[in-house]
Amino acid sequence: MVRVSGGRTHTYCFHATVEDELVTNVQDKAGSDQLPPEDAAYLTPFKLPECNSAGTAPEVVEATWRMCRGVTVEGGRGFGSEQMMAQGIWNPNSMRKYTRLHLFEHAGNRVLTGALLCRQWGYRFTNLFVQQRSAEETDAVFPAVVEPYVGEPFIAARRALTVKNNDRDALRAVALEVKTKNGHTDWLFADGRPERVREAEGFKAAAEFACVSTDEIGLRLASVTGGTLLETAAVSLKPAARERTGRVKSADYLNRGLELDSAWPAAPLLGGRV
Repeated sequence: MVRVSGGRTHTYCFHATVEDELVTNVQDKAGSDQLPPEDAAYLTPFKLPECNSAGTAPEVVEATWRMCRGVTVEGGRGFGSEQMMAQGIWNPNSMRKYTRLHLFEHAGNRVLTGALLCRQWGYRFTNLFVQQRSAEETDAVFPAVVEPYVGEPFIAARRALTVKNNDRDALRAVALEVKTKNGHTDWLFADGRPERVREAEGFKAAAEFACVSTDEIGLRLASVTGGTLLETAAVSLKPAARERTGRVKSADYLNRGLELDSAWPAAPLLGGRV
C-alpha cells in the first residue's frame, strides 16, 4: 500500500528480479520511437530504448518478471541471476522463477517501463512505473499484491472490494479479495483512518490493517493491526485498545524485565477474553 498526498504527478515504482522476460497486460503499448513527449521525458535516464515502453493501465495492472537463469549482458558475470543467487544448490532443470505484480484501481493511467543497465557487473532489470497525472493538486493510493511463484502462479482471482461511504483522499480505506488455486479466499484491508468503522463486502473493520482467510473448512486465520474491530460471519475480533505505547526507562537484561514510563496491563492482554 502506497499513499501520496498532494502534487499533480504520482508515480508507483516497482521492479522484481533480474529478468530475461517481462510480460504485462498494458493496453495500447508503444515502443520508445512512438512515445508522446511526457512519457519520453520521464524515461530519459533509461538508455536501453528497446526496453522503454508506455501504454494505458487496465483495471488491474499485471506485470510478470521471469528471473534470469544466467548472464544477462554479454561479457557480464550473471549478477543477480538464478544461477548466481542459488550457488551450491543450482539445478538447471528446476522450474522457472517469477514475480508477478497486481496493481489495482488505476485504470486509464499511464504505465511505463525502462531498464536499468549495470555494465560493471553485467546485469540489467526492468522498472515499471504506474503514473497518475492531474492538472490539479490531488492524492493517490496504490494498492498492490506481489505474487512470487515457481513454475505456475498460485493466484486464481483478485479484485478490489467496494468500501461503503469511503473517503477520496490519500487516507481512504482499501479492501482487496484474493482467491488462490488451493482454495483459500483472503480479504485484505488497509485504512489511513483506523478510528472509523468501515464496511466492505463481507466484513467490517476499524483498523490500520486487517486480514481474514478462509478455506473449504471455514476460518483459517484472522488478524487486526492498529485497530479495534474486525468482524465477519466467521469471526469477531475486538481489541481492548487500538494501540499501547510506552517509553523504556530501564532494562534488566538478566531478569528479562523492562520499566516503562506508562501504565501497562499486569495480566496477559487476552486474559479472560475468548
